[in-house]
Amino acid sequence: MQPRRARGRHLILFCMFSVALASCQDAPVAGPAAPSASPLGWFVFPVSCGNCPGLTDVKIDRTVVPFRASMRVGDQTSLRAAATNGCSDYQDELDVVLWLASDPNVIRVEASSPESAIVTALAPGSSRITARRRLPSGLFSEASVGDGSAIGTTGCSALPEVVFAVSG
Repeated sequence: MQPRRARGRHLILFCMFSVALASCQDAPVAGPAAPSASPLGWFVFPVSCGNCPGLTDVKIDRTVVPFRASMRVGDQTSLRAAATNGCSDYQDELDVVLWLASDPNVIRVEASSPESAIVTALAPGSSRITARRRLPSGLFSEASVGDGSAIGTTGCSALPEVVFAVSG
């Protein structure tokens, strides 16, 4: 059994820790935070642009899973994020705060607007791309790049994932 003074000291420390923990939980997080549970109803897809100067349309191989978007070193293509009307957290304009390449040595992703980005193929290899969106509630949601040809067929579910495969 602990002396009375030691028990009291532990109780005070426990209370101080509990107050500090409770106050930290309500503190706003600066910058893009880890995603919340992802509401469905938005997607990111490669843009097909037959006549866009400097951009290359990716060819998507749908015979493998995940699907593969082919690029050559030096190619650039465009990505776009869009919401599915009628799904949770619908917004006319999305606020994508972060674009992430799983292998930044293979591709570089740079925002070109709050809803789009330019992908540059840097070296042979493969990489996934994920976009982080700020929801109207202030929480965040993530989506991987998907197959744009499936838009309208998946309802509020995610599109089939596309991985970028870069060749020399």
